[in-house]
Formats: sequence, structure tokens, C-alpha cells
Amino acid sequence: MTRKEVTGKRSLEFSQWIRTNLPNSFTSGFRVTDIDWCLYDKRNKRIMFLEEKTRGSIISNWYRDLIINFLHPLFKNYSKEFGIDYRGFHIVEFSNTNPKDGKITWHENCCKCKDAVKITEKELKEKLSLR
Repeated sequence: MTRKEVTGKRSLEFSQWIRTNLPNSFTSGFRVTDIDWCLYDKRNKRIMFLEEKTRGSIISNWYRDLIINFLHPLFKNYSKEFGIDYRGFHIVEFSNTNPKDGKITWHENCCKCKDAVKITEKELKEKLSLR
């Protein structure tokens, strides 16, 4: 059984600590982000990274650049050396907040907008199940 959410909310204290204590992104070029989801099928050694966007929000240009030019090529080029079936770095957009309350848009190829397609909740479940 999948472990249930414990609190129903997440602490933002460490996020605030990072913003207060690490280099200023406006003056130093230093950037910090979290990757929303890492899906890993331990038995079949499959992995996928997923950024979740809700209510029309979009990823920043620097984060898109980080994914396309660094993270995706790194995993794509080296995952086989570790026996890992890398399934990509994707973005899922919910027109509202989740798969049940609006439209779902899937970005297949490292969040390049031209690759965005509308999918159903069933299709999302298939993709995220790493089958």
C-alpha cells in the first residue's frame, strides 16, 4: 500500500531559510528549485522526473533551460550505464489543481511547448505508472 500523506500540508520553513541564507538570485545568478516528482519503479529500474503545474502557471525560462540543457541530457546519456530505463523529464499541467477537476496537458519532450498534448486521467495514470 502506498504511504498516505501524513500532515496534509507541507512546511515552507526550509524554503524560506534557503531564500534568506543562500546567494541572491538577482545579483549572483544563483538559482534554486525543487523537482516536484521523481517516479521510480524499483523492480523494473524505470525512472521519470515530473514537474507539476496548476492553474495556468508555467515554468521559468532558467528552469526550462536547466532541464533541457543539463538534467535531461545527463540522465538520458548516463542512465543506461547504471541499468536504469530513463523515461524522461516531463511537465504535467492541470488547468485547475488535479487530474479530476480540469484539463490535463502533458509535455512529452522536456517541456518544449510544441510537444504539449491534452490527455485524459486514464492516460496520465498509464504514463506515470512507468509501464
